[in-house]
Amino acid sequence: GGGGGTGAGAGAGREYAEARALGRGEREALFAVVLYFNQVARAGVEFVDLARDAPGLPLRAEEELSAFADPLEPRTAAGKAFGALRALVLQHVKTEHWQALVRQTTTFTNPPPDEYERPDEVREVPLNRMKAKHALTEAAEGRGPRELLRASLFGQLWEGLRPLDDRALRRGFVHMQDAGQPRAFYVKFQGEGVDDHGGPYRAVFHTALAEEAPGALELLSPCPNARAGRGGNQDKVVLNPARQDPGALAQYAFLGRLLGVACRHGVQAQLALPRLVWAPLAGLPLRDQDLREIDQGLDLNLRRVAQGLLDPEEERELLRELLGPSAAADLDDLLPPPAGEGGGAGEGKGE
Repeated sequence: GGGGGTGAGAGAGREYAEARALGRGEREALFAVVLYFNQVARAGVEFVDLARDAPGLPLRAEEELSAFADPLEPRTAAGKAFGALRALVLQHVKTEHWQALVRQTTTFTNPPPDEYERPDEVREVPLNRMKAKHALTEAAEGRGPRELLRASLFGQLWEGLRPLDDRALRRGFVHMQDAGQPRAFYVKFQGEGVDDHGGPYRAVFHTALAEEAPGALELLSPCPNARAGRGGNQDKVVLNPARQDPGALAQYAFLGRLLGVACRHGVQAQLALPRLVWAPLAGLPLRDQDLREIDQGLDLNLRRVAQGLLDPEEERELLRELLGPSAAADLDDLLPPPAGEGGGAGEGKGE
């Protein structure tokens, strides 16, 4: 069947609840069916088109437009069917498919003549950790955003990897002394006398992504629940809404590239992103509770608006809070005046 993955999570929850009510023999039979389905899925998933975009795809009839209306759904019938059953696919089957995709899209690196040497195609990036630590901790006060960015490991990585295109970052070279750690580049910590055999490579991702991005660089900020000190998931971080400066978009793009490289190479960084951020990236639909889990106050106010529990002035104040100071100044020109205030030219004319 079709239906896409929109209701897959909720549907699977109901199915598992029903399965728990079955007898032992029925549960064993159901488990056998799930195992058989995963054997078929493991063999067939590589032939299923799971892409969600369909640019330039010819449509044979107008009714087919509905199949591409939802950008979260795969563009093929097989993809929709597989997406609707994603909750039944076991974790190791998904992991195997992901690893196969990584292998197939890895850029080949010519091995060096001597196995102890480094290949010329893998770039070495010089980084100064002491400079970054001093700039971001002891001397952060008084430094402008550009100075902090240039001094940070994030900024140094950005500058060092600037000449590399996406194809170069998809390398997965493994040196015999790196204990199986794939890499797209080498790290050279200046003034430390440390050889990069995998540890420095992993450390720089952790510092740039988990420490600097949500720290001094303010690319990420604590979720509203954390700032208000109420509700759950106060450990989560979200994209910083205050970062609307011209260079922010390029920094977020590089943040995404670093996350992609770390994900391909199995480098773990303690970056607590909520489902509201990562679900769209994974092609999963957003749920009502996704907002509630990180912004309990906004969720409550929006539900009050939907129920008509706020007066017009309270709604205007809520919009000012949502739009931020940059757009709040234009709010009075966009919205009609509250009841009881001057009607301007239309007053007294029955308008």
